[in-house]
Formats: sequence, structure tokens, C-alpha cells
Amino acid sequence: MEQRELILLTVINAWKKIIETKLIPVIKKTIENTDEWLEGNIYNYKPDMIYEEGYYAKQQNIILCAANPNIKKVLEIGFNSGFSTLLMLLSNPNIYVTCVDINIHPYTVPCYNIIKQYFGDRINLLIGDSTVVVPTIKDTFDLIHIDGAHHPLIAERDIVNSIRLCNNNCVLIMDDTDMFELNTLWNHYIFTYNLTDYPYDLVDTFKHSIKQYVKT
Repeated sequence: MEQRELILLTVINAWKKIIETKLIPVIKKTIENTDEWLEGNIYNYKPDMIYEEGYYAKQQNIILCAANPNIKKVLEIGFNSGFSTLLMLLSNPNIYVTCVDINIHPYTVPCYNIIKQYFGDRINLLIGDSTVVVPTIKDTFDLIHIDGAHHPLIAERDIVNSIRLCNNNCVLIMDDTDMFELNTLWNHYIFTYNLTDYPYDLVDTFKHSIKQYVKT
């Protein structure tokens, strides 16, 4: 096994262990006897909360981006259950992640609290509508993961607001580009902001798009 593959597998196994032993039990407890369900995420896409390999390429790419030593500060729009945030934190011991979530699910804050027990001040959750919260953020970031609402009008605001917070060479991950409307919207802003291809080797997948913002 190549060293890169070994590193990826090690991180993913550690990530799965925390999800399966810490996060999923809390999620199940908070949604039992309710009409709630675990919203779509990077771990699985079925109600049974059992790991699916269909997102393995996305998992690898998030690790590869977050592990870049130039990445110090990360913004994630759409925390949900925190699975993507957890994966990034495990990938790089030197990153700090600011998360924004509207908090419509009862498991969001409990999952955040568990992850915070592991990573302390390396993670911070801002609760509220991303179109309202993100414009108030004063910091700038080296990596921004846009995984919020799928409505094109909201996604558009998330993209535009994210660009304002980009450091030079900021990595932008646009999730769910397998959805036609989001992909069309994202392609428009790739052209508008002259976003460039990420200059490192990633795994091919149409389920998200990874670009880089270079200031001119």
C-alpha cells in the first residue's frame, strides 16, 4: 500500500470510529420517537446510519485539502452532524474550523459538543442563517467548504459571501455539484471569479468541486 493511501485510510478509520462510537449514538438518542432523520452527509446516505463507500472519493479529497500545511483557518457553511468538520480536524492538527449552521436538527449542537471535547478551541460553531451570519464574520480563511442550503438563491449568497472571506490561494470546496442547479450556479462563479483548478492531485468525483481563489 502506498504511503498516501495508508495515511488516508488511517484518518478515515479514526474518523469512522468516532462517528460510530460517539456521534451516531447521540444522533439516534436525539431523534428517537420523532419525525427527524439524519440529513445527508459524507458518511452515509441511508436512514440506517451504516457506513457507505459511495462517498469515499469525497472523503479522500477533504483529507487531502485539509492536510495541506498551508491550511490554517477553515470555514464550513453547513455543519449538520459535523462529520465533514471532524474529518478535516483529524486530517491536520494545526487547523482551526469555524462552522455555520442554522440548527434545525436536534442533533446538531450535541454533535458539536462531542467534537469540541476532542478538539477544544480548534472548532467553533456559529448558529444562524448562513446568509445573515457569514457576512458578519471578520476573519479570513485558507479553506472554505460550502455545504449549506441547496436552494440556488441561498447557495449563491453563500458563494459570494465566501469569496469575500478568502485569503490568497484559498481552497473552495463546493459540495453537491451532482445537483444540476448547484453545478450550473457554481460554474457561473468559477468563471466570474476566475477560480482555478486546485494544483494538487485529487480523486475524481462529480459529487463536489474543488477550486482555488487566486487574488489578482
